[in-house]
Amino acid sequence: MRILKRAISLFLVLIFVLSFPLYNSAAALAFTDPTQITDIINRYSFDEDNEYTIVDSIPMRSFVDDSEQYTLYLLAPYGYAILYNETNGFMEGCYSENTFVEQMEDQTTYYYGGPGNYYTYNGEHYCSLISGDVLESTAIQSLANAEEIVRANEDATQDTTAISPRGLIYNDREVVVAESYFSNLVKYGENVDGTCTVLAIAILLGYYDEFVDDDYVLDRYRDGNGTNEDFHQTLINFVYEDDAPGGLYIRDALDGINWYLDFYDISSRLYALYGSPGRVANKIVSMLESGYPVVASMGTGYGGPYNHTAVVYGAIYNTTTSVLASGVYQVHMGWGEEYGASGRSFSARATWFYECGYIQ
Repeated sequence: MRILKRAISLFLVLIFVLSFPLYNSAAALAFTDPTQITDIINRYSFDEDNEYTIVDSIPMRSFVDDSEQYTLYLLAPYGYAILYNETNGFMEGCYSENTFVEQMEDQTTYYYGGPGNYYTYNGEHYCSLISGDVLESTAIQSLANAEEIVRANEDATQDTTAISPRGLIYNDREVVVAESYFSNLVKYGENVDGTCTVLAIAILLGYYDEFVDDDYVLDRYRDGNGTNEDFHQTLINFVYEDDAPGGLYIRDALDGINWYLDFYDISSRLYALYGSPGRVANKIVSMLESGYPVVASMGTGYGGPYNHTAVVYGAIYNTTTSVLASGVYQVHMGWGEEYGASGRSFSARATWFYECGYIQ
């Protein structure tokens, strides 16, 4: 009877493994222990109320070598996670209902270029799943460079027993406030001109106005528990002045934002840290430990194109390694409602982030 039970167990494990797509020999090592995959997915979840299981998987190809290096796992009761096959390294995910990746099909060829950078290939062009924009060859190389940077910092051991408990680095006052505020925040303006950095700062200032000091935002710029598009446009005027709005580093927004703070007699200042990814990761964690969210930029390399700035309001990391090697941030992406929960409670690996902005 014991032999029969063991045979049945091995058969079920074999069926589970074979239910996933096959990969090259190096990547195939990731699937030798299916329980490790679900364990990692649950360890990096900020949701303490659910235990997640895998219901489907979609392969995602790499811009580095055009092979299936990543897997998007659709989860039950809801959500998704993307892992790097060779090490089962967590890249990103969302542990909430109504995520926009639910529209993805396993028959379509997808390419992964970092958090929120998903592309389809139609046999001729690579098109963004979010914007529909066609990738130029120089952008494809930037995406490939970013992947190589992230892989260089990958923690191959994935010792999930050492990962800090969910929400550990929130302080007592902020653990409920930050999660509730950002995961439900839907009013903050619209990013139609590539002004995600300014929009993220607007979201951050709205938080400070709500929970730190109500001098940060004038009454006419408030909208429920957030801020409106007029506030976003006001900050754009301070930051860009006569220049055309568009993408910019956090560091290049400092003068304009601090001019705004000066204009309304607010003594605190926005600062930026960049240049050393490890220092950036440690600064983000130290601010969160003090109970304060930050803005941070992630992208296709440390300062490359196709970047995105978001608000970071939580983190989980492996306590036996560096934050950079194993950290995962919980972020508000500033995306519109058409992306559902993916825009408000998105999780992304720390190695994708190269700059942060913080208020002191």
